[in-house]
This record gives sequence, structure tokens and C-alpha cells, in this order.
Amino acid sequence: RLPRQLLLVLPSGKAAREVAFTKFRRVRDRNVVAEMEIRDLLGPQAQVVRVDVVGAQARPEAEVRRTLAITPGARYEPAELDPARRDVELSYFRRGYNDARVSLVGLVDPDRAEVSLTLTIDEGRQQVLESVDVRGAGVTSRGTVDAALGLTAGMPAEISAIVRAQKRLYDTGV
Repeated sequence: RLPRQLLLVLPSGKAAREVAFTKFRRVRDRNVVAEMEIRDLLGPQAQVVRVDVVGAQARPEAEVRRTLAITPGARYEPAELDPARRDVELSYFRRGYNDARVSLVGLVDPDRAEVSLTLTIDEGRQQVLESVDVRGAGVTSRGTVDAALGLTAGMPAEISAIVRAQKRLYDTGV
């Protein structure tokens, strides 16, 4: 059973005050197609009025906000939310927080054409390289292998940096 009315936020960020299902018809056994009528679109595009950051402990909140790059006063662009969220998540991965999870949720007030955003971060534990062991490089000097790897004990264990280090080592032909 489908609702007769719901709140619709369009990709442009504009909100409709009312969406009414006007007609239902069955297509094949279980599928139902609904026709909608959108009434009274709000004139101004929704605006971000608030951005809350929850769970940022390892990084200063101001740094996280700069990475997010969505600020109060900005136009609400739904298509920009996931890329901005992903930028924050990647910034944690680059610091060795390989289990970090970041969510970004918007609460729309259609009467005011306003959106409040909440960025929630579950950082997990930072992973660091304890040591770099080299074995089986009998002909190649340790210095050559270390230079190709570019990894040092104590640095954040960023997965993509380790993969790049492996590729650099393979590219040397060792």
C-alpha cells in the first residue's frame, strides 16, 4: 500500500509542499505504477543552515569541516553530499584509519526551504606500520628495496600507500 502524500525533495534541492498520487495501475502481477502530481514547489532553493560534526576525535573539527567543504549558507545540492562525505572518509583512510565510516544525513524543513546536515564519523582505530621486514632479496641491497618501498616504521598504515609501495618494488624488477 502506497501513501497518498509524501514530501519530495528534487535533485535541484527544491522541495515540494505536496505530492499527490493521482492514479494507480497494475502492471503484470505485482508491480504497480503510480502517477504523481507535484503541487506548490517552494520558490527558493533549499539552503544549508547548519552542519553538525559528530565523532571527530583524531582530527580537529575545523579540519574535518574544511574537508567536507559544505558550509551553512550554501545552496543545498543533494548531488554534492556523497562526494563530500567520501572526501572526509578518504582523509581518514590516508591517516591510517582504515575502518573509518562516515555518514552525512540531511534534515529538510520544506516550509523554510532549509536543510540541517549531520556528519557522523566512526573513526575506528588508527593503524600504523610496526616494522618493515624484507626477506628473500639476496642479490638486491636492502637500501634499494627500502628506497623502492618508501615505507617506514611508525607511519600510518594507509592501504593504498602499501599497494603503491608494492607496485614500485615490482617496477624495479627485483
